[in-house]
Amino acid sequence: MQTVEGRPIARNPLLLAELYFSGLAKEKWTSQKEALAALGHLTPSVSREELSRAIGVSKLPPPVLSLFQAAGIWSSTARELVSLARKYGPHALEERARLIDARGLTWHQIVKLLDGQEPVAPKRRSKASSPLVLAAMYENGVADGRWDSITEAAELLGWSKSHLKWAVAVSRLPAQVLQLFDGKILINAIGDVLLHVHEVIGTAEMIRRADELLQKPKRRTVEKIVAHLVGTKEESQVSLKVRKSRSQRVSRFVFEFSVEASDADEIITAGQDFAPVVQLVLSMLRVRNAQGSK
Repeated sequence: MQTVEGRPIARNPLLLAELYFSGLAKEKWTSQKEALAALGHLTPSVSREELSRAIGVSKLPPPVLSLFQAAGIWSSTARELVSLARKYGPHALEERARLIDARGLTWHQIVKLLDGQEPVAPKRRSKASSPLVLAAMYENGVADGRWDSITEAAELLGWSKSHLKWAVAVSRLPAQVLQLFDGKILINAIGDVLLHVHEVIGTAEMIRRADELLQKPKRRTVEKIVAHLVGTKEESQVSLKVRKSRSQRVSRFVFEFSVEASDADEIITAGQDFAPVVQLVLSMLRVRNAQGSK
């Protein structure tokens, strides 16, 4: 797979557009159709729509693109930006971009602001921030010469050194794995699970499992993606129920896990291996409870 800074070229819209225009200048191709044929060796493959969106996004005004320096522009980001450009026009987006402070924002939040929706207050750069956003901020600071190490960055910005180190580790997981979460907010609990799975099964096996999903693209929940990476077959009859019980004035969550015996050897079964998965489920419950209370 051809990647740059851990991301497949095929899923990096700005780099894909740069590659396309470079090929035009060198007369390697004269149209998008010819370019797609020439770029057929890329993994994952590039569709006509993806190349067209990448080219469109690359032509947006610099003030708009600069908003995503830390958050990054992914395939899903490109789709939203092209839609906004058609809706408002590049000039209007540029005017809005000049009024936006993108520090600490996810790409979802930036897109909402460009769409003229109610401004979202920037999140504090803390444990609540996505690990990929924190890692991108750190890497950009290194590239700009603002700091040379995680220790220096943490001291200058008041971040937790251990949390920043952890976020960078998440961002350096195999590109195929991170691609599975393109367009989704990768919360801390998921990052914990992914790092743990990587430690248990190793890079090669984790890439193999991620490729299995990438080769069969369809909408999947975060839970299903994580389950597959943990080692559960997508078609297996795995059941996880969570119920709340109260004993001696103490409320507890009870996890009831069941799986067919024939599938048991496909799953990481050590008790400590399931701890991150339990943490993920609890995080999902907290998110859903918070949404339900609004």
